Amino acid sequence: MLGHIDVMIIGLALIGTLVIGIYYGRGIKTFQKYAVGSRKMATSVITLSLVATCGL
Repeated sequence: MLGHIDVMIIGLALIGTLVIGIYYGRGIKTFQKYAVGSRKMATSVITLSLVATCGL
């Protein structure tokens, strides 16, 4: 069972993630900017993201 400290750490991590997402997502106005990053990502970044997500 989780203790109070564990719940606080998880909660702070979730709140921190939300704050960072809101801060950096302010300039995203269209779905294209969200979905493909305005096509400004390097091939290596996309490849690493796919490998990390899919576990290839």
